[in-house]
Amino acid sequence: MSSDTDENADRDLYLAIGRLVTETARFEDELQTTLFSLFLDDHLLLLLAGQSWEWYVESIKTVVMQCIRIAWQEEREELLAILNASQELRESRNWVVHGVWERTCWWGEGCIASPTAIEDPDRLYHFARGRVRKDFTERQFTVTDIETLANRVRDLGRNLQGIRKKINRRFREYVPNEE
Repeated sequence: MSSDTDENADRDLYLAIGRLVTETARFEDELQTTLFSLFLDDHLLLLLAGQSWEWYVESIKTVVMQCIRIAWQEEREELLAILNASQELRESRNWVVHGVWERTCWWGEGCIASPTAIEDPDRLYHFARGRVRKDFTERQFTVTDIETLANRVRDLGRNLQGIRKKINRRFREYVPNEE
């Protein structure tokens, strides 16, 4: 592979990571908005500011399981499904955002393969996590994998926004307007 090809692939990687970070920020904002909308208390914003994706998901799950009416079972299940799906995406996102990447494999057989490595070999990278939890592992990601991950985060955010609006409408129907 030539140096120009390396530079172009690296540029594509940086663009894909930047897009993933942007979509993640939007998704976290939607998580914050969703949790806020379940309480509608301006003081809650003090607590919500700067929390992590995982914290928002777990907090929303807690509220949903304790407070969303059984009559709204469909909305509750849809919201929980979105939150559960987000956990897998969060883990992959963390590999990309917090990982150190190289073009060569550090661990050989210990590397978790990318599903698109064969289709996108010139844009294949090996990511190792800087904050090791249990053991040192490495994962492959292609630029296509990261672009797909960004799309999935974006789509999940749109789905979350849709169910949030649906729950808010149901809540307004249930609670009479005090004006």
